[in-house]
Amino acid sequence: MITTPSATAPAPAGNRRAAPSFGRFARTAATVSLIATTLNLACFGVARAVGATLLVDPGIGPANHLVTGVDVAWKTAVPVLAGSLVVWLAAQRSRRAASGVIVLGGVLAALSIPLPLLGAHDPRTATTLLALHTIAGAAFVLIGVRTVAAATSAAGGPISLRSRR
Repeated sequence: MITTPSATAPAPAGNRRAAPSFGRFARTAATVSLIATTLNLACFGVARAVGATLLVDPGIGPANHLVTGVDVAWKTAVPVLAGSLVVWLAAQRSRRAASGVIVLGGVLAALSIPLPLLGAHDPRTATTLLALHTIAGAAFVLIGVRTVAAATSAAGGPISLRSRR
């Protein structure tokens, strides 16, 4: 007797798409986000030490906004973690979708760099904001790449192009 799998039957082991576990992703995202936040707070401290005004005229909101340590911390951690969660959710669908989210996030991070530069009151503040946005964008991309690599290795595929032979 030949039987066919029903719609509710689990897929054979060879057909399952492996995605990175949430625990592994969460550890990576938390660690990288914490490092990025710490680096950004260090940049903020250096900027204060060298006399940056840390005043910006944002495109939205009142002029002469003073950038504080709390601003730096939450405006690093929250976007990096939220964006990384979107990458992880996309990785549940496919590695290609996750890669697309990483590229889109990287482009948005790159596009966000000139905006505060245009509103900075002095060159030291502009340089600091450039560093802060670059660090946060790099953290997001790093978490995304690690998430896709974990999905690739979990699926039994190559982790990088160099491992293909």
